[in-house]
Amino acid sequence: MNTTLERKDLRYGAKPSRKAMWKSTLRRNLRKALVGGLSTVATVAMLGMSGQVMAVDMSGPGTWKVSGGLSGVSSTNPVDLKGNTLTIDKQGAAANNIGAITDTTGGGDIIVTSTADGAATNTLDYTIASIDLTTAGSGSNIDFNMPNNSNALVTITVTGNLKTSGYLNLTNSETDGDGDNVIAASTTSGFGDIVVTVGGDLSVGAASTFTGQTGGSMLNTSADVTLKLQGTNNAFTGDLTFDAFQPGGQGKTILDFNGSSAQNFTGTLLAETHGDGLVKISGAGATFNSNIGTSTKGVNSISLVKAGGTSATFKGNLVSSQNGIILGAGSGGTYTTTFDSSVGNIDIYARAKKGGTPDTSDIVITGSNTVTQQGSGNTYRWGLSTTPLSSITTTASSGVTFNSNSAVFAENVTINSGTTANFNDVLTVTNLNIQGIATFANAVKNADSSLTLGANGSVTYHAENNLPDIKTLTGSGGKIILTGTPLAATGKTVLGSTTNGNSNPNNKVESSGMIVIELGPATDLNIDDYIIIVDGGDGTAADAADLTIKVSETRTDIDFVKDTDTADQIRIKAIAVTGGSGLPYPQNHAQIITGVKQIARDMRDQPVRAASARMKSERFAKYSRTAFRFGDAGSREFQRTDGPGSRNPDGRGFQRTNDRGLRDADGRGFQRSNEGGLRDAENRGLQKGEDRKLREGDDRGFRKGEDRKLREAEDRGLQKAEDRKLREAEERKLREAEEGGSQKPVDRPTGVSFGDSPIMPENAWMEAFGDWVDQDSKTSRQGNYTIDGYDADIYGVAIGVDTEVVSDVLLGVAFSYSNADVDWLGASKAAGDIDHYQLTLYGEYRHDKFYIEGMLGYAMNDYDISDLDTTDDSTRKSDFDSNQYLARLELGVPIYMGNEIFITPRAELDWDRLDVDGYTQTGTGNNLLIVNPNDWDSTTASLGVEVRQRIKKDKGYIIPSAYAGVSYDLAGEEASVSAALTNAPTTLYSIRGMDNEQFATEVELGLEYEVGQWSVGAKYEGRFKATRDSHSASLLAQYRF
Repeated sequence: MNTTLERKDLRYGAKPSRKAMWKSTLRRNLRKALVGGLSTVATVAMLGMSGQVMAVDMSGPGTWKVSGGLSGVSSTNPVDLKGNTLTIDKQGAAANNIGAITDTTGGGDIIVTSTADGAATNTLDYTIASIDLTTAGSGSNIDFNMPNNSNALVTITVTGNLKTSGYLNLTNSETDGDGDNVIAASTTSGFGDIVVTVGGDLSVGAASTFTGQTGGSMLNTSADVTLKLQGTNNAFTGDLTFDAFQPGGQGKTILDFNGSSAQNFTGTLLAETHGDGLVKISGAGATFNSNIGTSTKGVNSISLVKAGGTSATFKGNLVSSQNGIILGAGSGGTYTTTFDSSVGNIDIYARAKKGGTPDTSDIVITGSNTVTQQGSGNTYRWGLSTTPLSSITTTASSGVTFNSNSAVFAENVTINSGTTANFNDVLTVTNLNIQGIATFANAVKNADSSLTLGANGSVTYHAENNLPDIKTLTGSGGKIILTGTPLAATGKTVLGSTTNGNSNPNNKVESSGMIVIELGPATDLNIDDYIIIVDGGDGTAADAADLTIKVSETRTDIDFVKDTDTADQIRIKAIAVTGGSGLPYPQNHAQIITGVKQIARDMRDQPVRAASARMKSERFAKYSRTAFRFGDAGSREFQRTDGPGSRNPDGRGFQRTNDRGLRDADGRGFQRSNEGGLRDAENRGLQKGEDRKLREGDDRGFRKGEDRKLREAEDRGLQKAEDRKLREAEERKLREAEEGGSQKPVDRPTGVSFGDSPIMPENAWMEAFGDWVDQDSKTSRQGNYTIDGYDADIYGVAIGVDTEVVSDVLLGVAFSYSNADVDWLGASKAAGDIDHYQLTLYGEYRHDKFYIEGMLGYAMNDYDISDLDTTDDSTRKSDFDSNQYLARLELGVPIYMGNEIFITPRAELDWDRLDVDGYTQTGTGNNLLIVNPNDWDSTTASLGVEVRQRIKKDKGYIIPSAYAGVSYDLAGEEASVSAALTNAPTTLYSIRGMDNEQFATEVELGLEYEVGQWSVGAKYEGRFKATRDSHSASLLAQYRF
């Protein structure tokens, strides 16, 4: 509520001659208002020297200079909304300058609107110093409105910052529905538009919407809304949605960045309908930190239009309609669009095109270990055939990948070092500069183009889709790779030839070093097919001396040489493999690389078999109770059993189990007494006949319920003290059995229970082994030279510990060392010493009817090999290392035949990978090699059957076993290397070892003796292929804690 004096002073102002009286009265009234608690009264905050009011607090909703809680204010007065709504329209006087607008209470709103109809000159034009509605929290909104049938042009300029905790909506409802108003016939400007300019930073706290309208009944009229941003930092915390009346036509919604320095924008830009919203960069440049558009709704366009050039950087996904990114407006400037994926992968579903012929239009792809992906289809192509983009460049601080999935037209494409580009559609380019890695799955077009290939550059052409037209090849040390199935023509072109119309006599090579040509595994090249590297066309000589070619072909039946048949072409030709591609005495090294690969596999197999044998010795106590069982009295039927209580007694009565299977039962059940307990019982008068009665009674007396109780008690893990009590109870049962009762054998797993000491191993074992390998000499796969064989003696030891971590789950670890002494056959007199260090993790799960055994391992090999160069009788030495990795699974299904005999069908899958380091031979001869081995993988499947029996002997058990099976190497990969002489390092050759024989037969024979906590054994294993035999023997010792 205002006092009379206050209303008079605020309405008419204070005269200077009455200033003293006015001040006195004002102080008195202010004290009354404060003491009386009238917080909603509008008060004068500060006085100027002239007596004019400088700041006004609103006491209720009001209209600038007209009514309500704000009246009679002067131009440039700051206003505090105090939680009220301020309306700005044409009802007030012509003082259209407003000071800073704030809201210290919170919840206040600003509405800017045009309410007048009629003349086209009736515009709404205000300048506001700044707006800050964030001081008191959320809930303050700003609306810029253009009501229907009101053709005034709303123009608002905020010279400072604009900040609101709520939304910022620009809504144009102008339709000129009655046909009386005059609307400018323009789709870009005119009466009926809303234009808001923010000179400082922008901060909007809630989702906002810009809405356009038709603008009137006249043709091409438009009622647009435009927000012009000039500040450095601009953000919509919620989304900003564009809702145009007609995408790109009437009722446009525009966001314009026209600051004099670089600008940042944060906030997702959305389109109500696909194609709504125009984004302009008419200033120094803008960076967009958030997504623009969604997968189904994109903005209309992003235009870089500042005269002289500007830039736009996108750090989020971009989706646009057909207009896409427009680089330039024909002013002759440089316009750059950068896709920066440094904060995450980017998807670009937007066309990119040059705005005008004089403009320079560049696209830069950058990021850090991320992927930028162009959308597929003609809608998202970059450039046009008539107006290609100026350049496309990939650059990165630590690696970026660009996947192009639509056609690209560009004058220059540069793939910098550390980056990867995959062009999956047609690329039309004048100059290719490949310093990184580029792959072209489709055609590369332009008959007058050039390729610059850096030292680390790699370019891959897909031959099935591509005959690239490259006029000039420049570079050194790069790689050209041809993949796919070539076209049917005899001449297979990589870099330009007369077969595709490129008969330019200026084709040339400018190379100071080697360029690698690699051919894929499915090239379908035949003998005498050739690949044209550069074609002189009409007889002009090609300077082949500038190009050194290395060919790396994964196939083994052909090699390639530089073809000198024609003077005007540089090309390579497919030839039959001969003498190791011309390498002096190549078989010397072919036999070495064969042995390196095969012996490494033999050395890693021994500790694997040792760990597997260790697990086998423990599992059969369980399966004497739970396995599939062969029927009684010669029956050929199999019966399923649910436990020891449900099995049928065989003709021999009481079944034997090993120590591990006969320990630890529950307090109510029976446990098999240990050896000492049995002897004590015998001393107390048990006769063998009575013992037989006990066993027969046992088999008749158990029920399934009692057996289940036994297993539950075993799982709970009896402590040693209770175990002693159980043995005493068992002895009492034995005495009762002498009088006609029944006794039941009880499984007692060896070792401590899991509850005793979960970190202590239950078993420790050691195996010493020897392996003797005889590899015959063998003709190469092509049949044109012989690869000498070798003999190898391998000796080693493996040690391991394991424990049963939970019931029926065993885990263990083993370490092994072995050494191989290798002597190769033939004139080279090659010999080698190999040290092998291996760590193996193994484990097993035992189901009632089957088991699964698994292993993972790593090994390191150290090679020291020498051979004789027969051309000068000098010795060459090769010192190098390799890393080896293994994984193995075995599935077995034990079948109990009675009398402690088990037959176990089993299947295995084994994977092995050998990574051999490159090396350079040393010595005094002239034929020393630089060797780069290829990695080698093997995946072997095996099927076989094992037979095992447990025979009681004195105080222990004798356990014979046998296995027979077959295996097949699914990969079938032979060893191979590329090599060059040290005195000619640019001339590389492909050397291949023996053809890998994939099929093998395997046999094993073993004998083990077990007494108490100890067991010892011996084993023989044989593995036989057509030209290779391997025999091994081992001794095993094991102790159970």
